[in-house]
Amino acid sequence: MTTPDADPSGPGPIDPVSGRALPRVIPAAAPPAQRAPRPDRLGRDLLLAALPVVVLGLLVRLWIGHTPLVIANSDEALVGLQAREVLHGTFRLMVAGNDYGSTTESYLLAPLLLIGSGTWPLRLLAGILWFAVALAVVRLARPIVGPVPALIAGLLTFTFSSAVVILSSRPYFGYPTGVLAEVVALIAAGAAMAVPVARRRSRPRPNAADADDAADADPVASEQLEPPARRLWPIALVAGLAAGFAIWSHPMFGLMALIGLLPPTVRHWRRWGQWWLTVAVGGVAGVSPWLIYITQKGRPQAAYSASESTYPERIGRYLSELLPRMFGAETFDGDWVRPAPAAVAVSAVLIVAVFAGLVLLVVRRGAVAWPVALVGVAGIPALALFPQTVYVNDARYALPLLPAVVLGLVFWSTLLPGYRPADLAGPAAPGRPRRPRWPVVVVPVIWILLTCVPVTVQQTGWTWGDPDANAKATADLLVDNGVRFVRGDYWTTYLLDYYADGALQVRPDFTMRLADEAAAVDRASRDEPYKVALVYEQGDPPKLVLPAADYQLLRVGTYDVYLPQVSTGR
Repeated sequence: MTTPDADPSGPGPIDPVSGRALPRVIPAAAPPAQRAPRPDRLGRDLLLAALPVVVLGLLVRLWIGHTPLVIANSDEALVGLQAREVLHGTFRLMVAGNDYGSTTESYLLAPLLLIGSGTWPLRLLAGILWFAVALAVVRLARPIVGPVPALIAGLLTFTFSSAVVILSSRPYFGYPTGVLAEVVALIAAGAAMAVPVARRRSRPRPNAADADDAADADPVASEQLEPPARRLWPIALVAGLAAGFAIWSHPMFGLMALIGLLPPTVRHWRRWGQWWLTVAVGGVAGVSPWLIYITQKGRPQAAYSASESTYPERIGRYLSELLPRMFGAETFDGDWVRPAPAAVAVSAVLIVAVFAGLVLLVVRRGAVAWPVALVGVAGIPALALFPQTVYVNDARYALPLLPAVVLGLVFWSTLLPGYRPADLAGPAAPGRPRRPRWPVVVVPVIWILLTCVPVTVQQTGWTWGDPDANAKATADLLVDNGVRFVRGDYWTTYLLDYYADGALQVRPDFTMRLADEAAAVDRASRDEPYKVALVYEQGDPPKLVLPAADYQLLRVGTYDVYLPQVSTGR
C-alpha cells in the first residue's frame, strides 16, 4: 500500500502528457509488528472465571473431609510414621512392609511435621499434591482441546466426585505423586507427538548444484535435507523420568505412563539416540530407588489379594462398579445413588461418553491426542491384570484412568457454540466471536454438585465434625494410663501410633509394616503381658494375651479398648 505525498527534497516524476511534476509517492509506514498470542494460552479472564469454582471445590472438599467418610486410617498414618523416621535419620526407599510403593509422600510430609502433628499435615499435603495434579491436567489438555475446555478439565479433576475427593484427601503410598507422574509422562508424550517425524536424507536431483537448488527442485527433498526433531531429546528425557518415577510410585501408574509412551515410540522409532536411548536413561533414573531396593532385598513379591477373581470378572467390575463409584453414582457399600435407575443410566451414558470422546479427540486432533486416548481405551484391560483390582470399595484402582476419563468427558464441551471442529486448540477465526467463558463456571459447578453432594448425603447425611476424634481420644487414653505397647487390628494400630507422637509401639494382628515395633511388642507380650493393651473396632473379637478377666474393657466411640489390670503383673 502506498500514499502520495510531496517530497520536500525535490520534485517527483514528470507526467509525460502534461509535462508537470507529479507528487513523489512514498510507501506507507508498515504497522508495528505484534507478537502473535499463543492459541492455547490461559488468559487472566479465564483464571478469574475459574476462581469461584476453585472456592466451591475447596468448600466441598472441606465438607467431605469433616464427614465420617474421611476417617484417617493406618495406611496414611504410616506415611506420617515414616515421615517421623525421616526426621530421625531413617530413609526408606519403599513403603515399610511392601516391595512396591514409593515413600515420596513421607519425605514431603516431614517438613510439615516440624510445624505440628495430627491430621492436618496429612490433609494439607494431600490437597497440595492434588492441586498440582489438577494443574498438570490443564497443561495436558490445553494443546488438545484448547484453553477453555482445558481449564474445565483441571477444575473437574480437582473435585471430580465424592470418591475422588476422599482418595485425594489421603496421602496414600505413592498415589498422589503417581497420578502426577503419569500426567507428566502423558504431557511429554503429547509434546513428542507434535515433533515432526524423522525422514531419511534424499539425494538432490542431478541438475541441482547445492542443497538450496535441490530444495527448489524437489520440495520433498527439502524436507528431508533438514533433520527434524532437533529438540526431541529433552522431551524424551522428561517422558522417561516421569514414567520411571510413576513405576516407582505404584506399578499401576507406571503401566499407564508406559502405554502413553507407545504412540511417540512408534512415531519416532528411527530416532534411537534422541528418543529410545534418552527415554531409557530417564526411565532408569526415575525408577532407580526401586532398582536399588531390589538389589538390596531381592525380587519383589507380588501384591496380595484377599479375594480370588478371574481376569474377565475384574474387567466387568471396572465397568459395573469402579467407574460408577468414581462418577459418584454408587456408594462405598455398593448401593446406587437414589433414584437407582437414574444413577445406572447416567453411569452407562458417562462410560460411553468417555470412550466416544477419546476416539473423537483422535479423529479431530490427530497425533497429539493419541497418548491419552490410548491410555483411556487400553487402561482397563491393562489394569485388570493386577489381581488386587478386584477390590472396588473406595475406587482407588480407578485413579490411573482419571486423566483419560476427564479428557474424554471434556471433549464434549468443545461442541458448545463458538468452537470449530477443525480448530479445537487454535485461536478463533477472524471476525468470529470469542469463545464463550461461561462453561468454565457452569460445567464444573453442575458436575461437582451432582457427583459430590448426593452420594455423600446418602451415606452420611448433612454432617460436620471431626471424624478422627475417637482415634485421638483413644490414643490419649492409652498414653494417660501409661500404656506403651498396643496390639490390635491393622486399620487401628498404626493410626494410634501416629496420634500418640511416638509414645506407643504397636503390632497389628496382620500386615506388620514396622518390624522393630512389632518385635518390641512381641517381647512385651511374652515377658510383661500386663503392659500390653488391645484395641479393636467395636464388636471385633480380640486376640487376648491374658485371660479375659484380667482386662478392663472401655469403649471410646467406635473402639473397644482392653486395658490390662496392673495387679496381674505383681
